Amino acid sequence: MMKKYNQEAFLSQASLGIESRNNVNKSIGHKIIEKFLLFLILFITLGGIGNHHIYAQTIDLCDGLSDPVISSQYSNLFKTEKGFVVFGMSAEPAGNPSSVNTVPVLVTPENGYNYTGTPLLASLGSRSANIAQYLLLTTSGLYSWGGVRGALPYMMKSSPAFGGVALPTGVLPTDIKYMTSGGGVTALLTNLGEVYIAAENVASSGIYGVATPNIHGWNKVRGLGGGDLTDVKFIKVTTHAAFAVTNSGDFYTWGDKASLGNGTAPAVIKTPKKMTLPFPAADLKMIAMTLNTADTFTGVSYYALNGSNKKVYAFGDNYKAQLGQGNNVDLKSWTIVKRAAGVELTGVTFINANDNSFINPSAGAITEDGTVYLWGHAIAGKLGNPSYMTDVKYARVPDGFVPGSKATYVELGGYFSIYTTEDNDHFCFAGLSNYGVMGNGVNTMDELREFDCEDTGLIDDFCLNKPKVSSFKVVKHGRFENPRGDGFAQVGDRILYTFRVENTGNVPLTDIRITDPLITVNGGPISLNAGQIDTNTFSGVYIITDADLELEKVYNLATGSAKNPQQNTITVESVAQNPLDPSDPKYPTCPNCTMTEVPESGILITNPMIYQKVK
Repeated sequence: MMKKYNQEAFLSQASLGIESRNNVNKSIGHKIIEKFLLFLILFITLGGIGNHHIYAQTIDLCDGLSDPVISSQYSNLFKTEKGFVVFGMSAEPAGNPSSVNTVPVLVTPENGYNYTGTPLLASLGSRSANIAQYLLLTTSGLYSWGGVRGALPYMMKSSPAFGGVALPTGVLPTDIKYMTSGGGVTALLTNLGEVYIAAENVASSGIYGVATPNIHGWNKVRGLGGGDLTDVKFIKVTTHAAFAVTNSGDFYTWGDKASLGNGTAPAVIKTPKKMTLPFPAADLKMIAMTLNTADTFTGVSYYALNGSNKKVYAFGDNYKAQLGQGNNVDLKSWTIVKRAAGVELTGVTFINANDNSFINPSAGAITEDGTVYLWGHAIAGKLGNPSYMTDVKYARVPDGFVPGSKATYVELGGYFSIYTTEDNDHFCFAGLSNYGVMGNGVNTMDELREFDCEDTGLIDDFCLNKPKVSSFKVVKHGRFENPRGDGFAQVGDRILYTFRVENTGNVPLTDIRITDPLITVNGGPISLNAGQIDTNTFSGVYIITDADLELEKVYNLATGSAKNPQQNTITVESVAQNPLDPSDPKYPTCPNCTMTEVPESGILITNPMIYQKVK
């Protein structure tokens, strides 16, 4: 089965992902074929991690925070275990509209994309029907290729050919945790929660997030009090507005078509303003945006998924029915998306919208049973609808979706849409197949008005085909305190226990606890991301007894428990820092026990007439 994507890396909620759990004595089993985050992925949790964690040093691209699939006007970008693959318009290193990859091509120096360093993040933006601009962030710097002005201002990248782009002053590649692009705009989100915006726009547009922007470079978004906007957890951008969520759960927006969701009309908002929340902040699971630039009715639509009641809330521009209300009436306040008149769309676990392209607003969702729903502007049959230009005014299951299929990800481009299922290595496609966007080696302009899940290209080593594994390890160590310094133990002396906890899987774990029948374990619970190690949280003390002195050893075994993104509990037994010797009498019944020696003093005489045991 494929994994579902979510914003788990940003929004602290339970995961959408479907995973294979792996306890100590179990193997992963057969390879799970899945598709995206979550999150991640939409979930990965941030926060509550503590102060004593050691991070793994190797870079796993699949664990990075780039969106796993990005589609613009006629272009696609997929994240794989080996790097990013691109196909469609301007995908070749030359970057011209005619530079088309009709099959997925790995972005590597060997294939003409001459970067240095290790890939970290990627994004894609489209400003018009023949402009698609790609961005790649590596450990060495930022690179771009494709149609100029597609995602960056002309003065930052004036050539379509693959080449370097300056980062904001003082910002290193590894300072950036997320990058996203819309039509003519790119946003960088740093590990400190700061946001930088670059855009091909006029100074009065407001998209830059500052009162007086540099329209030719990066702008550090300003906050409410005039300082920098900080504490941002996740962000989406379009040509005319940005939508950010902070760690404290506040919504912010800015731009020349920004709306607050409080009943007021869209306006030019040059620095971030707080929005009205549609539900309690703790219930937020995902956000999305889309943009309408048809005729003179330019506007932005906002979406938020409530993780508790599993409903989608939306407001803003509705010129193409992208709010799912059965009409084309704009809304100034949050309203629940519907699948029929008076019938709310429920059971939703994933949302997405067309934000990387500047035109043809549309949105999509996946429900708990894996069913896809799409709504909005259905040009070219991109929503799996029979008519070329008909707006899909309610959330609708698209034509071509097979009942019982388990969808895991939905991506909406300008003239096409993609979704993936857990039982198919091919992605499903509907809309215009121009510029090779189906990835099957064909470059013809066919119009698919129902989803085709068989004739699309294959993405080798696609990140979301990687099995999700929940596993962790608890290493226990005991040390005789020896308060007198003589090397011998007495009744009432102490053994000090420490615990090393490592997340050995590839998903985050929360509510990690340790119990021990011999001692009270202090510390916890904690959360650990994949590869993270904690050495300072858990500890315990044992008081030595006369029976322990008789045996000269203390054996014990701890148990660790944790919750995976699906909130399933997994358990492990501790292992010893110094494993038992197979010749130890305890080994056959408890090979993982931690053994601590407690040597008793050599000779004790209390009566000269009575022989005492000599150790």
